[in-house]
Amino acid sequence: MQGNFEEVEKSWTKEQVIEEGDRCLQCPNPLCVEGCPAKIDIKEFILKAREGDFHGALETIKEKNFLPSFCGRVCDFEKQCEGACILANSGNEIKIGKIERFLGDLEEGKRERKNGIGKKVAVVGSGPAGISAALELSLNGVDVKLFEELKEFGGIPQYAIPEFRLPKEVVEREEKKAKAAGIEIEANKKLGENLKLTELIKNFDSVIIAIGGGPPGKLEYAGADLEGVWGANYFLKRANRSENLNIGEKTVVIGGGNVAIDAARAASRLGSKVTIAYRRTEKEMPAIVSEIAHAREDGVEFSFLLSPKKFEGAGKLENVVFNEMELGEEDGEGRRKSAPTGKEKVIECSSCIVAIGQRAEEGMLKKEGLELNEWGNIKVDGNFRTNLEKVYAVGDSVTSPKTVIEAARDGKILGKMVLGSFKLT
Repeated sequence: MQGNFEEVEKSWTKEQVIEEGDRCLQCPNPLCVEGCPAKIDIKEFILKAREGDFHGALETIKEKNFLPSFCGRVCDFEKQCEGACILANSGNEIKIGKIERFLGDLEEGKRERKNGIGKKVAVVGSGPAGISAALELSLNGVDVKLFEELKEFGGIPQYAIPEFRLPKEVVEREEKKAKAAGIEIEANKKLGENLKLTELIKNFDSVIIAIGGGPPGKLEYAGADLEGVWGANYFLKRANRSENLNIGEKTVVIGGGNVAIDAARAASRLGSKVTIAYRRTEKEMPAIVSEIAHAREDGVEFSFLLSPKKFEGAGKLENVVFNEMELGEEDGEGRRKSAPTGKEKVIECSSCIVAIGQRAEEGMLKKEGLELNEWGNIKVDGNFRTNLEKVYAVGDSVTSPKTVIEAARDGKILGKMVLGSFKLT
């Protein structure tokens, strides 16, 4: 069954935005701001929007987040700003995401750039963190060159978020805005291969590494190398490029986050019958609640309290064997730990997409001279500085995979820090 995705993706009109903004109570201490990871002044941008000052509303958002067109589509509003809205208890929360998306899509024209300050910065990676850092610097007069590993701009939004959640034309618009802001973009440049950190350090005043989380970590399960076992981001990159993927009639997706949901919905659109297997219950799933509902509309089924044990097949995947789990005490992050019951469950499938265990490319990063932390991510101090002079790191290669808004927030903050370091010298 296909959900009504045309309706899900339809943008609001100016009249709808104003009408929704009129419902905002303009709370003295707005809880929605506390719910936003970037602490955008939501109260202020809604006030301006309902008065018809859409440009002013957008400028308020951009003080903390350059990517409202992205975040207005993929943020977890139910758990963040909208979930914190004082009206949420009655089920009448202000649709902040819809307003943000409208404002982001409305933006047109060239962003005004300040006079040059005679500094050059290399940004490696064009995902949300890299874009945001580059924009903050370029708009304030720094000459920025943005290097992208793949042939197209945008990182995860371009390659791993499906078209039905984030249309590629939205990503293309952001690329045009970046170029209009004076950012030079060079594609097909992979750090550690045809892009060396030593050369960047030599040729630029500062270097920002924002390469994302990298490939999935090595799966330690028997049979993980069978044909038909996919890493989720690799699968999504190929699916988003409309490659002819033959994943077979039955697909299992392992994981409970947004990447797992995206992969499941993409696999469903390829004609496969999809089951998501997750080691806890639906209550503990970190995925956006509305996206879980959309997956069900797509025909995706869910099987809970299952943790992978091994993959079976004669050269090609035939089954995934799971340990059946039970919930125990909380893990310190508000979720209950899961532990094996001693029982197993076998699910027959032709493909399995693994949406767990993504981490930075440790070997490459070490060869480039970067120090890593105990989790295999780039080690930074409280100001995003690495062990190498003039080199900073931000985004998923530092924190492990997080959200688009968190990456965009941190990239913008880092851009301000680098700019500040120039002004002090």
